[in-house]
Amino acid sequence: MKKVLLMTIALILTSGMLFADGKRVESRSLSGQPAVGKLKMGVVVGTDNAYTLGIRTSDSFEINGVLGYGLNSRAAGFLVGANALFTIADININGQIFPLSVGPAVNAIFGVGYNPTNIYTYTSLNSLFGVDIEALALVRWEYSFQQIPINLFVEAGAGLSFGSFGFGFGFQSNFGARWIF
Repeated sequence: MKKVLLMTIALILTSGMLFADGKRVESRSLSGQPAVGKLKMGVVVGTDNAYTLGIRTSDSFEINGVLGYGLNSRAAGFLVGANALFTIADININGQIFPLSVGPAVNAIFGVGYNPTNIYTYTSLNSLFGVDIEALALVRWEYSFQQIPINLFVEAGAGLSFGSFGFGFGFQSNFGARWIF
């Protein structure tokens, strides 16, 4: 099972790097100019409840960071994370472009460990507080409005989680809204 998961993550990451080159995604600012090099700042809600800051460095690559509250299969607490997304497809729906991106994400959760079957039962007193690191393969589908500088996205990712609370499965699913500067 672990080998299949690792191969799937590697395939997703590799396909993003291979197919991102040459793709053209134009996020727009209020003036209608392309938003490459523009900051996007907002919030995400889901397994992470955090502030997010991102920058699209080219038409096919974006770097993002998150800071706030995170939750995974064994820990909950203060979250610091980053991801690098490669746009692999422009989905055209009625003349509107919805970029589909994939890439790696790394999150660190500094907080409380719990038993996944009962969140009120802690694993042991010695492992009550600690840090849990997630390495995920992330998929994001987003839309940037053409008339107003707002970007909306839905993202989900799966991967591995390790740290003070052991080793296991990591996941993430969020909805986000960002203002394009």
